[in-house]
Amino acid sequence: MKILLIYAKSSLEISDHTQAPLGICYLASYIRQKSKHIVELLDDTIESKTLDKVVKEFKPELIGISFSALSAKRAYNIAKKFKGRAIFVAGGPYATFCPEEVLNKGFDFVVYGEGEKTFLQLVNKLEDKKSLKNQKGIVYKKGGKIIKNIPQPLIKNLDSLPTPARDLLKKNKYMQGAIMTSRGCPFNCLFCNSRKFWQQTYRSMSVSKIYKELEELVNKYKYKHIFFNDDTFTINQNKVIGLCKLIIKKNLKFTWAALSRADTLSEERISWMKKAGCNLIFIGVESGSEKILKTINKNISLEQIKYAVQLCKKHNITCRTSFILGLPGDYSEQLKSLDLMEEITPDSINIHLLAIFPGSEIYENMGKYGITFKKLKNWQDYCAYYSLKLFKIINFNYLSKKQAITLCKIFIKRLKKIGYTHRGMDSYKKGRTIKTFLD
Repeated sequence: MKILLIYAKSSLEISDHTQAPLGICYLASYIRQKSKHIVELLDDTIESKTLDKVVKEFKPELIGISFSALSAKRAYNIAKKFKGRAIFVAGGPYATFCPEEVLNKGFDFVVYGEGEKTFLQLVNKLEDKKSLKNQKGIVYKKGGKIIKNIPQPLIKNLDSLPTPARDLLKKNKYMQGAIMTSRGCPFNCLFCNSRKFWQQTYRSMSVSKIYKELEELVNKYKYKHIFFNDDTFTINQNKVIGLCKLIIKKNLKFTWAALSRADTLSEERISWMKKAGCNLIFIGVESGSEKILKTINKNISLEQIKYAVQLCKKHNITCRTSFILGLPGDYSEQLKSLDLMEEITPDSINIHLLAIFPGSEIYENMGKYGITFKKLKNWQDYCAYYSLKLFKIINFNYLSKKQAITLCKIFIKRLKKIGYTHRGMDSYKKGRTIKTFLD
């Protein structure tokens, strides 16, 4: 079967800031390893060739689309436009948590959760015209009724997965390499849906497997900077230090960045990370209020946050932090974030509004947390992080739009007094910078 896998773009994505969509790359490599199906990839965010031309030339029998809430409209338009010319399969977190909507918008099947095994099994059964009754991990319609089959067991050993099929993408279109060394998250923040998507399970590749992929990114694809796409790369100390030591031993030269939590950074860990080329760490601080941090199940203390940022400074690693306004807590609790910002003075501060998505605890039980949410016709209009339009959709009974604006302006004014400059839409502005949802 001829299969076209698409990563759908949203109006919020800037093409020259993208990195390879690893989800469809993993699907493609798995298909090539386990079958004789012919597969092609299309990254909708950077592809210059029109989708019409790709479909006309390749003539796919099945089109799989990975999309988020913000790119759902684009995915639905593709399914509508080419309906009847191919079987349509949806995947990713949004399709996993909103399968009924996805099926009603023109898709034939939803692969929910981890996709490799399920997707290939589905393709094989469709080609052989076999019954889907016992096919795990799919949602589909039958006689107008939504059928959700039992989940697919997760892949136990991530080392068994082939390297993502980056060769099917245009390497020169991406500013940095990307790698994902683990799946899932052992933490349970209220606003995140990762834990539910990965069935409350955390798995990691071995150090040797990770290094082999890094070697390919550096030597074959010539990337000088690589981003570790894990929800939290620094969870396992033995893995992090072991990988760093191997990078140094093999003299593999590249710089890299990773997402982290304050409570997973130690002196030893961060020291080795710096020696191995790490020059940027993103820390999700979320709030300077101990009360709010406890409410959202962040389970970190202000002292841990202060120590983590201090370690980054000590080892000359750029530290970017994110804070969220709108987490459950009144005005005075929200204001406490500013005191923490002024004390820790990280290199970069991003101030978001709380954007809630299907699959997260706070979305599933929003009433419990004092939040009401207007039903959306088009998720692409949900400007989640940097737009006051969010208040047309979400209401926080503990924080008004006016209060959020006032808080943000106070943050900006006081941070500028201690040397911060407004980054706006310039992601690479040097010096201490602040970016907010007022931009």
